[in-house]
Amino acid sequence: MNFLLILLLFGFFTAHQAARLRSLNGIRVNETTEFPYQASFQLNRTHFCGAVLITDQHALTAAHCVQPIVDEGKSDFALSIEVGEKILGSGQSYAVERISYHKDFVRNSHPLFMPNDIAVIRLAKRVELSEKVLPIDLPGPNDETPENATIITSGYGSAKRIQGFLSPMLRKTKSFALDSEECCKSRLHQVCDLTINHICGRVNRTRGTCVGDSGGPAAKGDRSVLIGIISGSGTWCGNGLPDIYTKVSHYIPYIRGELYREDKSVHPHVIIAPEKIELLEKVPRWYTRERILRYFALNLIQESIETEIINAPNSPINHDRMKKMFELGLKVQSFFDWMDKVIANKHKA
Repeated sequence: MNFLLILLLFGFFTAHQAARLRSLNGIRVNETTEFPYQASFQLNRTHFCGAVLITDQHALTAAHCVQPIVDEGKSDFALSIEVGEKILGSGQSYAVERISYHKDFVRNSHPLFMPNDIAVIRLAKRVELSEKVLPIDLPGPNDETPENATIITSGYGSAKRIQGFLSPMLRKTKSFALDSEECCKSRLHQVCDLTINHICGRVNRTRGTCVGDSGGPAAKGDRSVLIGIISGSGTWCGNGLPDIYTKVSHYIPYIRGELYREDKSVHPHVIIAPEKIELLEKVPRWYTRERILRYFALNLIQESIETEIINAPNSPINHDRMKKMFELGLKVQSFFDWMDKVIANKHKA
């Protein structure tokens, strides 16, 4: 039995076992219509950041997700967003045609408090709207979020305490707005570079955003208005420290300028060449399906390792078992890394 078949069988097994995975990054979304504005920002049909639909042809994401692509001035890979489903790889994909990020974005700062961390994506064609795919309303210019207001975030980020593998299923979590002083106090002796352009969200321990959620939506409690873009995070997710979001209301002029006057934009941007847009059609859908199996498999492996560590005070750690789980995880990771290279070399212009 070859390695690919073993991997597929293991993936199907883990899909059936998915309900056992601990929810450290919120709870799974039951209905796709609950977050019709949610988008997955993808490279070669592989999720790397969240995004949020604001028109039928535009989405917002975090500047730190796109800065390397924009600064290079081109993309050798197929960039797209996926919308319309709660399971990665099951939705509708739309090619990205233009990306812009705010000119005052500063990446070389504290990773939790990156200033002006916002970007605008324009799609090559309009998305097909339905009850599963709908833009979310923007806030008014300079609208403020009241203290203790409920904030709902969603995304495909890691559902583990340590930054780990992506969740193949959309998850949601709840936070509550904190004022700047309380937000910084909650960080004790850690750096707090919060600005007026940030929103701070208080979360319970074992809840909150994690790697892979960046760029996704932070919405008003009733999910009617977008108030933030998920921005920085620490290396240890679900540690009880506040989540940080870019305050969308302070960037309405930038957003409107990119939507309606992009030809006069003063912000860094890149237009994806038509031949690169066509690459999306060359990346097979089965590749995305196998990525989903990868997420299920690696999540289960990480779950087993975490369980071994958590249970350590009550029973000795089975080092041989942990070693085998690590080795299996590395094999799965290596296989998909190899597949990434094969597809990238095949379709790179």
